[in-house]
Amino acid sequence: NLTKDSYQTPDLQFEAALEMNDLQLAYTLASESASKYRWNKLATAALLKSNFELSQECRKRIAGKIAFLNFVHNTGKSLSETLILGST
Repeated sequence: NLTKDSYQTPDLQFEAALEMNDLQLAYTLASESASKYRWNKLATAALLKSNFELSQECRKRIAGKIAFLNFVHNTGKSLSETLILGST
């Protein structure tokens, strides 16, 4: 049985979990990371196993991260523009 301690790095643990079809462990490992790559791989693996609920959850996580990054980028841009314009 695969455990989180079976492999040295989180990336290897995640890949091994997918290879062993341990989607629950893969989900746990994806949750511990900010990796869009992991969520994409898990979404695909879940879809191949007809686990549509998990696949949809993964896609939501990916979309949420993208929305958050866009928000941070745009907020940072607005803040820097305000600081530059305010200093002149």
